[in-house]
Amino acid sequence: MSRQDAAIKRKGPSGCHTKKGIKDGFSDAMKDLMKKVNSQSFVLFGWESSLYIWPKSGFNTQPTELQANSSCKSLVKLIPIEVNDYLKKISKKKSVKVEPLKVINLELLFELTRPDVIETVTVHNDQKSRIHFKLTLPVDVVIFAHPDDQWIKTQEKIVEAVSEQLLGMDQCIQKYTKGKNVPIPQAFHFELPESTILTTAIYPAGYKEKDLEPQRKELHDKLGLGDKPYLRRPMSYDFPNDDLLNKYVKTVHKYIPIPSTEEFEVYVVHGSYTFHHYLQDDINDSGWGCAYRSLQTIISWFNCQGYIDIPIPTHETIQKMLVTAGDKGPSGEPLAHTLLGVAWNEETGAVKFLILDAHYSGEDDWANIVERAIDWKDEDFWDQMEPYNICLPQRPQGI
Repeated sequence: MSRQDAAIKRKGPSGCHTKKGIKDGFSDAMKDLMKKVNSQSFVLFGWESSLYIWPKSGFNTQPTELQANSSCKSLVKLIPIEVNDYLKKISKKKSVKVEPLKVINLELLFELTRPDVIETVTVHNDQKSRIHFKLTLPVDVVIFAHPDDQWIKTQEKIVEAVSEQLLGMDQCIQKYTKGKNVPIPQAFHFELPESTILTTAIYPAGYKEKDLEPQRKELHDKLGLGDKPYLRRPMSYDFPNDDLLNKYVKTVHKYIPIPSTEEFEVYVVHGSYTFHHYLQDDINDSGWGCAYRSLQTIISWFNCQGYIDIPIPTHETIQKMLVTAGDKGPSGEPLAHTLLGVAWNEETGAVKFLILDAHYSGEDDWANIVERAIDWKDEDFWDQMEPYNICLPQRPQGI
């Protein structure tokens, strides 16, 4: 994986700030930048290491350990790995087999001078007024490689992927530039159904999700996706370091094995959410706050799908809403749970429910939550003598 900023500059006569002139200028600058990426001045630097790599020349600063025909796993000895160690602690008895994603971060650099090139300086002064644009491109490229893949082939994939992303960023600039307002193109990576790699989409910064829906529709048609959202920016993939920065544990059910698909038709929640439970955020709500926590989890789902953009409501905020709405008095004392999935056997009528338990009161630790806060439950999980209110949030229209 490579993450790094690249800068492009565009100078031209003051008359070139027409819509076409600015777009043409940035297109030319992008072409120059892509030429640099495919030249010997393009350099990769391993984060928190002393390794520098020149992909186009095959040279690097650790030639003994890393050669052209070396395998990609040789990089592991030279560059620290980004990995979510919490996933390693999840019990193998209850969870699906978890193979934490291992990320090697490479920074993109350019040599400013080359010893084998003698350059001359030419000064030209035409006394014309000029307009100057400078744009920093947040290049963020993901490459998937098997540990046994040849390093020389992976270098080629990196150069190709960076070039393709720059082309996509140029297309974004061409599409969304209005007058002198040139947007910063940003790369977002997404997990799609039935795909073993990430899909990247380039969106302009500063636009609301609803304004980008036409572009998402084009991508959905191209990728054969349905009418559910997959490519909204809040749905972008969380890398290991992102997981560590998240305040709440996210989408824990994906680590729970589903019932046999030969015996059951299985349906689980689509998309991401954050898990909210007793004693979280230094609030002692044990014994009374499970419905509040379940509602927080539901609202987080709307946030994570990009349907809304609001803070998770606090207990106080929810209580004020209940007063405003004229909440009914209490009836019975059933516990609140979050239903994430249903497994149904059409022949026997047997049903299982995937329950996320807001009564969990432990730490926000992946292993403990998977072990104690989520599981598939049989019908006898529910108290047949208690009435239950069911909250069925409706998915908004649109992708």
